[in-house]
Amino acid sequence: MAATEHAEKLKLETKAYLCQSLLELLEEKELAKISISQLCQRAGVSRMAFYRQFQSLDEVLLSYFEDKISATFSQLKNDDNQLSKLQIQEQFFLSFETELLLAQQRGFMPLLEEIFSREIKAFFKGQVDDELWLSFVSAGTFAVWRDWILSGKGRPIGEVHDSIGRMVK
Repeated sequence: MAATEHAEKLKLETKAYLCQSLLELLEEKELAKISISQLCQRAGVSRMAFYRQFQSLDEVLLSYFEDKISATFSQLKNDDNQLSKLQIQEQFFLSFETELLLAQQRGFMPLLEEIFSREIKAFFKGQVDDELWLSFVSAGTFAVWRDWILSGKGRPIGEVHDSIGRMVK
């Protein structure tokens, strides 16, 4: 059993090294200009170790951001207060601001939108059966928050909440 636990620990550490190293590389250049070899070198792992965890650089980013985004949606799902839900969203996007700006600059915004969309659809699963409406709400909510942050948060947060609220009524 100890060997299995050790192997699992190494696997998690390798995954963490790869995620952190990719974020570091993204500080320097666009996602499209980063190779798996560069990432492995930065993380101090072999290409074989990379391929045991992931198939692509996109998968590294998806893995990293899925954890963060799904944790926020779990909070939202467990809170019945509408005002509190908006505050949770606001806190998430404010804490996520640096990564959102990096996604815009380095070309991986579509990955974040994909995760966000999946989480919105899972959030409303069983409550709403209209896939088109869910697509609209997920894209719209993400776009409102993204644009608010990318434009320097020039509008009061209450207006942002009102915009989102009109979509989900």
